[in-house]
Amino acid sequence: PDIHNADLTPCHIQLLEQFQVKANLVVPILLQPSENSQTSRLWGLLVAHHCRETREWQTTELSLLEDLAVQLAIAIQQNKLISKLQKRAVDLASANRRLKKTSKLLASRNQELDEFAYVASHALKAPLRAIANLAQWLQEDLGDQIPPDNQQQLDLMQTRVKRLENFVEGLLQYSRAGRQSIEALPVS
Repeated sequence: PDIHNADLTPCHIQLLEQFQVKANLVVPILLQPSENSQTSRLWGLLVAHHCRETREWQTTELSLLEDLAVQLAIAIQQNKLISKLQKRAVDLASANRRLKKTSKLLASRNQELDEFAYVASHALKAPLRAIANLAQWLQEDLGDQIPPDNQQQLDLMQTRVKRLENFVEGLLQYSRAGRQSIEALPVS
């Protein structure tokens, strides 16, 4: 109510006198505890001055100032949260741009791989068919004249040709799957 009868330091009284303050009411603006702390943090002070004369502050005035301090604290914290959210939104937008760019590059690489698989499988099919046919003709035409060691080698050649044909067929199936249009998968 009266700065001269309050428990204020002389320098504080001198500062208030410079602004002709006679009565002084101060309410702290306290921010809620953060994730790392258990206690409220002093952000600032909300001050009311009466300069004409000393003043007996009413409880309604004190209550109003305390309510204003609480509302200011809420507004300050919401502003900080909004700033954090805006920064995260910018970070997410940047990550999304990088993800789209990477997805396009990956789609392009997959297309190249599909085309390579298609071309390679078709390029390998004809020579393998020729080798398989040659081995079959040799066996049909000279089957009883081929010595056992050479017969084993001929059988081994046919087995390996079949294995390569299966591999080439797998490449073709992979290539066909890559060429089919992929429908959107449900998001879970």
